[in-house]
Amino acid sequence: MHISVPKQKLIGELMSS
Repeated sequence: MHISVPKQKLIGELMSS
């Protein structure tokens, strides 16, 4: 799994959705 990826990206995608 890519745990290196910051959660900010996930939150950003959710907000952008």
